[in-house]
Amino acid sequence: MVRMLYQIPVLILTFSLLAAGQPPKAETERRGAIAYNQGSEAFSAGDYTRSIPLLLAADSLIGESEQVDRLKLRFTIGLAYLKSSQPSRALEFFEWVAGQDSSYPYIHLQLAAGARQAGQPAKALEHYRAGLAGAPEAQKPVILAHIADLLEKRRDLQGALKAYDQAILLNQAAEYHFRRGLLYNRLADPLDHAEDETYDFEEAVTSGLLTEEILLKATGLREKALADFRRAAEDGKLAERAARMVERTEILIRNNQTVISEIHYLRENK
Repeated sequence: MVRMLYQIPVLILTFSLLAAGQPPKAETERRGAIAYNQGSEAFSAGDYTRSIPLLLAADSLIGESEQVDRLKLRFTIGLAYLKSSQPSRALEFFEWVAGQDSSYPYIHLQLAAGARQAGQPAKALEHYRAGLAGAPEAQKPVILAHIADLLEKRRDLQGALKAYDQAILLNQAAEYHFRRGLLYNRLADPLDHAEDETYDFEEAVTSGLLTEEILLKATGLREKALADFRRAAEDGKLAERAARMVERTEILIRNNQTVISEIHYLRENK
């Protein structure tokens, strides 16, 4: 899985009345302010489990007041739930924020992450696409890679390939090349059956099911995969895995060339 490279804004929530040394006007506001600040500190420290009840209390006590930015508060609660592996609860808060302001920074990407974690790939794909439009250029390749991954799992291989192509145009990261190489090989598999040990090549060639045209198309995909794997092999972290795929893909290409030669032989000796 490609890591999300964009930075989630760390929201350190403050209570302006306390910061100014002015006491809250009511006990409710006082308790809300305490919960607000303690929850913010816990969130900033990465203690998301502790932050949730505190931020929920703040939302209940002072969320509707003008003393806090409720969008930020509820967005932060959603993040805390997401980071605590409670995606369904996270989605409730993210959806509320999106309902108030659909252009709120990162809201579609967090909805996508929550939906993905909750096992809702169609919803995740919808929000990744919505978030892509307004994302900074530096973040778009990561989002495109997530879109490609979801499409590949749905067996929309051409859609996934298009997303990887777009990601690589923006960022030549070795991991994107490696994953696109795997996809090219996957696209070639049903054409040349090179990974199918039970496939009867002789019968397929003789019967005309496996033609030179099909094999040339498959070989073209394998060659694209090979180029991507060679590019990925230049990266130290991927070098070993990519080198294995280079070797394997070269074998598959040679096998296809051998079958093409056999087709030529059969055609010339009818």
